Amino acid sequence: MITCGIDEAGYGPKLGPLVIGLSVFKHLGDIESFLAGLPVRIDDSKKIYNPSKGIKELEKSVLSFIDSDDIKKTLSFYDTPFPITKLPLVAEYGQLKTNLVEKLLKKNRIKPYFKTIVINPVDFNQFVTNNSKSSLVFELFCKLIKDTISNHQSDHILFQCGKLSFRKYYKEGLENYLQLRFNAVKETHEESKYINEKARVTIQFLLDAEDKSKAVALSSMIAKYLRELYMRDFNSNWAETFSIKPTSGYGADADRFIRELRKKTPADCNQLIRIK
Repeated sequence: MITCGIDEAGYGPKLGPLVIGLSVFKHLGDIESFLAGLPVRIDDSKKIYNPSKGIKELEKSVLSFIDSDDIKKTLSFYDTPFPITKLPLVAEYGQLKTNLVEKLLKKNRIKPYFKTIVINPVDFNQFVTNNSKSSLVFELFCKLIKDTISNHQSDHILFQCGKLSFRKYYKEGLENYLQLRFNAVKETHEESKYINEKARVTIQFLLDAEDKSKAVALSSMIAKYLRELYMRDFNSNWAETFSIKPTSGYGADADRFIRELRKKTPADCNQLIRIK
């Protein structure tokens, strides 16, 4: 059995990348209970990280699953270049549970791997000029699903994903992208569920998925951690160079940053800004 969680970070900001995270667990027993019992926190990234709390707790959890030297290997080949950053940023190596988590995974014969897709603002804008943001996220979800299916054709695979803009209906999009026929088992506000029995594939889109699936929560954490690495690189390149207060990339804070940056450089700032 393979359980996969897929989620995004950076759907709403005006600056910085959109990141999609995938967590894959090959297992025999109850993966949800196993992940819940690990000595690291796995939760919705929005509950673990915000600028005022800092990145330490998020970093401790993510780097307990992915060695700091290996995290850039999760990136898909066409991604934005990985920031040149020495990890961990703030957590101490002694605080990471990497070896313990690895031993527990091996003891329970659970094989995990992780994948991410990072979309920079230029590529983001190119896609959403004639499409919605949710269409972009759905296409990236489908890419990760398709790649995973092709790598595990002999296994039963369960994909758990966050709902996209409260949509109920995904069947047509899944069939068009994956070239598989699906039976719509459920299409409600809370859950949309699709099954292809021949391919042994089940796909769920869940409302508040990070609270219902540890695999989704971990994917959201990995995606959020990567986005914060890119934002630190962004602020290093722009905020420090022009002596501007760093930005998280969201809302009014992003608007403030853009105004100040335009006053201090003749460079084209539009390439940094998302159009949606």
